[in-house]
Amino acid sequence: MAAPHAGPHRPACEDLRLSRLELERTNEKLETAIKQAEQLAATADQANQAKSSFLAMMSHELRTPMNGVIGMAGLLLDTKMTTEQHYLANTVRQSAESLLTIVNDILDFSKIEAGSSSSSPSPSTCARRSRAAWCPWPNAPMRWASNSSPTSGTTCPAS
Repeated sequence: MAAPHAGPHRPACEDLRLSRLELERTNEKLETAIKQAEQLAATADQANQAKSSFLAMMSHELRTPMNGVIGMAGLLLDTKMTTEQHYLANTVRQSAESLLTIVNDILDFSKIEAGSSSSSPSPSTCARRSRAAWCPWPNAPMRWASNSSPTSGTTCPAS
């Protein structure tokens, strides 16, 4: 006669015990994976908060001197200049204003991402601002009417 619990016909309670052990090991692995996922999520959240804080700080640090450039360019434009000097000083002011707009958009984006704001610039506004920053002389004098830079020869896209 065969030993009780030996061979291919194990009793049902032995099968249940083995299934339970396998289930417990699987649950332990799942709990470990959940803890790791929670730690990774917390780390990602901290990194995102640090990024938003950095963007806000850098945007502020860039806006302050950019406002100074805009103000000084405005004062310069109030002085007596030749037509070309006026054009160049105006280009400096327009370029600084375009850059300030982009910096403000970055700050707005970081606020939206942080949940501090609910509005965002439209895609057409972003495209227009990007072009303005890249090509700040849309109203160039006729001698530059080919849409090229007065100094570098770089061409600008059509409006």
